[in-house]
Amino acid sequence: LKQSCLDLEARIEAFEPRSVTTQTLNKMKLSMNFLVAALAIGSTGAFVLPQGSVRINSGGLDATLIENWEMTQDGCVVGQTQGHPEMNDGEIISTSPLVNPQAAVPASFVSTRSGSQYLLGTPRATAMTNGAAAPAQMYPPPSPGSTGEDSSDITISRETFLAGGAIAAVAALTAGVTTILGNDTPASTPMVGGGGSMMAATTTAGGKAGTEFSKFTPGPVEPTSEVLSPREVSDLFELWNLALKTGNPDTVAMRYAEGAVLLPTKSDIPRSDYAGIRDYFVHFLEKKPTGRILESYISTSPGSAMDVGIYEFAFENGMRIRARYSFLYKLVDGQWKIKHHHSSGMPETPGQVISEGEVRGLFDLWNDALLTGDSDVVTKRYAKGAVLLPTVSDIPRTTYAGIKDYFDHFLELKPKGKIIESYVSIGENWCKDVGIYEFLKGTDGTSVRARYSFVYVFEDGEWKISHHHSSLMPEELLAKAKKA
Repeated sequence: LKQSCLDLEARIEAFEPRSVTTQTLNKMKLSMNFLVAALAIGSTGAFVLPQGSVRINSGGLDATLIENWEMTQDGCVVGQTQGHPEMNDGEIISTSPLVNPQAAVPASFVSTRSGSQYLLGTPRATAMTNGAAAPAQMYPPPSPGSTGEDSSDITISRETFLAGGAIAAVAALTAGVTTILGNDTPASTPMVGGGGSMMAATTTAGGKAGTEFSKFTPGPVEPTSEVLSPREVSDLFELWNLALKTGNPDTVAMRYAEGAVLLPTKSDIPRSDYAGIRDYFVHFLEKKPTGRILESYISTSPGSAMDVGIYEFAFENGMRIRARYSFLYKLVDGQWKIKHHHSSGMPETPGQVISEGEVRGLFDLWNDALLTGDSDVVTKRYAKGAVLLPTVSDIPRTTYAGIKDYFDHFLELKPKGKIIESYVSIGENWCKDVGIYEFLKGTDGTSVRARYSFVYVFEDGEWKISHHHSSLMPEELLAKAKKA
């Protein structure tokens, strides 16, 4: 560090001002003096870190911490995650390949080729040397009286803290000098940092170290090599999926090569030109789909790649559909394009995919309709030809008008329902939820329990109520009758 400072100062002294004023050079030299002074203070022990550890609020970080980590041969990091938005602390995580594996050092930020960012803690080798693997739970719960924020202790040695800060300061100052002098040509760019903007170490024409800043764009990157890795093939699907999220059919159609053939999931017509492919996505994108791969089998060769398997699409209205897919990619004029895309429904389990939790969620949609106080909104939750056997009416309701008429009167009670006991069954394009629910009447604050049966069918792209039977609790009715 000291030698780097001296080298920089020598370069400043030797520089003959052209477009840079003497005042600017003096400011740079002053910055150098501050840096040297800071290093001197640190080396004397005058600067002392808190004895326990450096406390970092994990809630304020844009990156997940990985403890007890190690590098794989393909440039991925495997370790125990801390503070991940979708994983429990201590779970094992395996990242996609890093942009620059050489940047993977303790207490550093790294970025993956898929756009994720991570903070690396103690590596596995160090943890094992200290006698044991890193504990599964690194983050203690908030202490009583705390704000409830997820604050975490990450122990970083005083030497590491000082060295890391000084390296960053020297690198930043070097970048400023290099930019102003403008006489260095990078020969190589091994990455030495992480984050949204990646800092690259370079070798100058004179053999001295310099730096340059390279822009880093999160998310999957368009591959350009002739032979793709499996990860790069997977990225091609993610790029296609991002095109879906734009809602623009042209953006999606442009991912297909000239002369590509699309055999779509929801159309009998093969699409073999730009106009046909675009037309299909005009309608498909109206449902606002988001895809994800569940099972993938990849093969690659020079100039081509194949990805086949099973994917699933989630739509804005809550529906989910699984299908089989085949993507054939070709390298065309330096760009990887979809040459063939075949998508088909699951032959053994055709139709809509729904979980038990989602079935119970259909009641919430119906209850939300009740809370609007609008009988039309409620009646639209029922399918064509639905039958309603209501709680407080002897008349079966088999038409839209009949169902609406019942809710015209029922909604005057300002009811709010909740499920007390639920039993769910799921079939092909149908599901059933039966049990006990309770309604709180907003008019007088009283509540009443009843038995219910909901049979749902998948109709016109969403789940609708095909049959609804509601009846009061019989034992309670008998007890009241006997008392009377």
